Amino acid sequence: MLTMSLVLSLALTAQTAGPAGEQDIALNKRAPLAFLLFTPTGEAGVVSSSVLIRAVNERVERDTDLFVTQLDPLEAAECAGRLACIAKKARPDYNRLQYELGNGEMAPFAEHQAYVAKKKLAYPKYLMVLSNITGGERDRLGVTLLDTDVALATIHTIDPRRPGATQELEVRLRQDAVLGEPQWGEVASAAEAERFLSDVFANHLRRRLDDAGHWRPYGTVELLTTQPGLEVRWDGEPVGVSQGGPVRLLGVRAGAHTLSLTHPELRTYETEVAVARDGVVQLRPELVPAVDPTARAMRLGLMYGGLGMVAAGGAVTAVALAKQDGDVLTVCPTFDGKSDCGGSGFISTGYDPGAAPGFGADVNPGGVLMAPLGYSMVATGAVWSLGTLLFGDDEHIPWIQAVAGLAVGGLSYGLSHALSP
Repeated sequence: MLTMSLVLSLALTAQTAGPAGEQDIALNKRAPLAFLLFTPTGEAGVVSSSVLIRAVNERVERDTDLFVTQLDPLEAAECAGRLACIAKKARPDYNRLQYELGNGEMAPFAEHQAYVAKKKLAYPKYLMVLSNITGGERDRLGVTLLDTDVALATIHTIDPRRPGATQELEVRLRQDAVLGEPQWGEVASAAEAERFLSDVFANHLRRRLDDAGHWRPYGTVELLTTQPGLEVRWDGEPVGVSQGGPVRLLGVRAGAHTLSLTHPELRTYETEVAVARDGVVQLRPELVPAVDPTARAMRLGLMYGGLGMVAAGGAVTAVALAKQDGDVLTVCPTFDGKSDCGGSGFISTGYDPGAAPGFGADVNPGGVLMAPLGYSMVATGAVWSLGTLLFGDDEHIPWIQAVAGLAVGGLSYGLSHALSP
């Protein structure tokens, strides 16, 4: 029975480390290729079956994005070489009886295709039959490649109970479902069999599989980095973690893809990658620390500096309130209704209550107003600390918070000074 599972794994377990820390991650997705080694005579040939099977496997793995799933030769033996029978063995997902309607008609084959798509069944699109007609000193080898979708669609339309249906079906399949002419050759040794199969793959199967995008569809992506611990994501799927050396992504299907690298201490690196068949793309990712050291230092400095400013401003305000003596009176001479000494509702840095009760002395001469200075410092520090804490992040230098704090403090002091009597 054919194994129907598709090799969808991104080969997370297929990571290998090479010299100097090099690391290979295989991404190649492969689809099944049904394969039957058919020996009509049942006799052992000059070339053993194991040699033929190994040779086919090696070339399928090397040159295509397929993997061989071998049909049970005992089950296939009952087909006696009939392609319709072999095709149905290769495609157990299809049963013609399920689509027969009560009126003798058939539901369209598209219903089965929709069923396969809905169930996401992985089936062999192609069937390769390697015939080995044994006897004598040479084996006669023949290779036939069949499109199983076309084969089932043809089987679907022909009622097998109708007289002559078997012969008609075989003729139709060889006309419509067989890709190219079957290739034949005589071999007298394993080496000749290897050369024959190499020629069939290179000059016959290649043309058919290349048109469908199955022939050597892969390229390679090399990540030139020595950063360990990078989680590598390919088209959004995690495929491996870097080990501290260059990383090679093998078996990358040709086309446009998205590569991203993530690390707890680094900004996410993401880029679009265009990969060509058999091509090699080298990338030297620019890895940037997740936190800008300069910006972080400035943010911490402004935030804690703001707290210090609030504390200092509070202390200045407290000193101003404690220092002011409400019982001190200053007598100022007045000439023609004008006084020659000034005063303020806020004490200044020159405040000296000991100057009272001297005639004409000013206990509060001009200078910096202490209370307004104190609460302006509190306002500036609050804007610096809260603004840095609530807005922005460690990637940005807090210029706006710094300027806003100075503006708020300056405006507060200026208004207090202007309104002070």
